[in-house]
Amino acid sequence: MIKRLAEQLNVRPEALRNWIGQAEADAGERSDRPTTDMLEESRRLLKENAGVAPGERNPEGRERVFRLGARPDPATVLTFINEQSGRFAVALLLRVLQIGESTYYA
Repeated sequence: MIKRLAEQLNVRPEALRNWIGQAEADAGERSDRPTTDMLEESRRLLKENAGVAPGERNPEGRERVFRLGARPDPATVLTFINEQSGRFAVALLLRVLQIGESTYYA
C-alpha cells in the first residue's frame, strides 16, 4: 500500500514511511523518535552554541547543575527534570541525561 501511494505521490517509499513516522511522533503515538518541536529546538541550540568554545559553555548567570563525571543522586535529577519540564519535553531531558523512562515514571 505504501509503495503504491509513494508511486502516486512520486516519492520513494522510504521517504513516505519517514513522513508517516514523523507525523506519528508529532501526534504522540511514537516515542522512538524526536518530535518536530524537539528537532527544531535541537537545531536552534546548535546554532546558538556554534560559536562558543567548549570551555565557555557555561555563560554568566547560569550554574552547573551536575558535576562532570559524577552521578548525582536520583532525587536531585528528578527534581531538575521536574523544574525544567516547562521549558523542555520530559522525553528530551531524559534522553540528554541518559535516564530511562521507567526510572522517571516509576
